[in-house]
Amino acid sequence: MKNEPEEQLQGRKGRRSPEQAKAPWLLRLVSWSAVMLLLFTLGYFGTGLILKWVDSKGGPQETTVVSGQEPVPGEKPNLSQRGYKIYALKGDQITESRTVTNGGLMESDMREVLQALFGLLKADGILDPQSAVLHTFRTGDLLYLDVNDACIRSIAGLPLPKANLVMTGIVRTAIENFRPVTRVRFLVNGRESGETKPVNLTVAWQLARKP
Repeated sequence: MKNEPEEQLQGRKGRRSPEQAKAPWLLRLVSWSAVMLLLFTLGYFGTGLILKWVDSKGGPQETTVVSGQEPVPGEKPNLSQRGYKIYALKGDQITESRTVTNGGLMESDMREVLQALFGLLKADGILDPQSAVLHTFRTGDLLYLDVNDACIRSIAGLPLPKANLVMTGIVRTAIENFRPVTRVRFLVNGRESGETKPVNLTVAWQLARKP
């Protein structure tokens, strides 16, 4: 057999060399895992920033609600009855009664309890029959109470003393039954209210601290 020139041997070796190998599957798996972890981290921190923004929309200003009159003297609550306390305006004073719920998530119970309160206020002609609690949403100690236009029109049509007592009853019902709620912000059909008279609904409400 004749010896082939060195140039021809190198040419054949060059033609037979395999194509460039792809990255090992393990390296690709690690790379994709790193990308997914990065996206998850960005989503987590983005959600946290959104929640902080929603909380800040509650407003740094807070209107202090006068605690109003205590329940009717001599009227003792039935402690053996399980349920939630509700504080409704009756005549010129706030009265205490109780209601029960089907039991469930806090937001679900909040809505049921506040709907029961609205039912008493509607029965006494204080709120329009069409008044309704649409949604409840809690973030930290702040409760967002979303109501409809009929409710806001009813409150706007009340004299200031009665409007204050209605608000006190609503806020007190929410705070005393559902910890850690300490403030209530009113929304109208999912949007911030611009009503300022007879009571200011543009800020969060809280009960006056007892001395």
